[in-house]
Amino acid sequence: MKRSYQLLRNPSDYVKAVIDHLETTLALEIPSSYKRIASSPETVEITYRCGQSKIMKEDTNDGREKHSIELIFSITVNTSNEGFDLEALDASSRIEREFQNSYFGLGDSVELPDYIVNEPQIIDDEHGYLIRAVTVRQSVSIGEVDESWLE
Repeated sequence: MKRSYQLLRNPSDYVKAVIDHLETTLALEIPSSYKRIASSPETVEITYRCGQSKIMKEDTNDGREKHSIELIFSITVNTSNEGFDLEALDASSRIEREFQNSYFGLGDSVELPDYIVNEPQIIDDEHGYLIRAVTVRQSVSIGEVDESWLE
C-alpha cells in the first residue's frame, strides 16, 4: 500500500508550504520579519522568521531525513489602536489554531507540532507597538522516499 506524501527537498519547501497555506486560509499576506526599514504598522502585521532547524537522529523508515524546524510568527500591532493587546491576542490565536490539526497539504511529510507557544514579546512605548510571537516546532521529512518502501 502506498502512503501519501509530498516530496520536500529542502526545509525551505516546508516553510513556503506553511506560509502559502496560512496566507490562503487567513486571507492575508505574511512576509518575512527581516526588513530593511523599521516601521510601526497602522493595522495588524503578521510576519515570520525561521528559528532553530536541526536534523534528528530518528529513523523515518522510508529513507528520508527527519528535521525539526521552528517557525516564529510575529504579530505586531500599533499601541495607539483601542484594544491593541486583544487585537494582537486574537490575531496570534488564529495562527496558533492553524497548527493544531493541519498538515498544510504535505501529507505524511510533516507531523503535528510538538511545541506551540503564543506569548507577548515586546511592548515598545517609544515607537508605539506591541509584538506577540507564536513559536511552532514541527518534525518534517526531507528528501526522496526509498523506492523499496513504496512497494
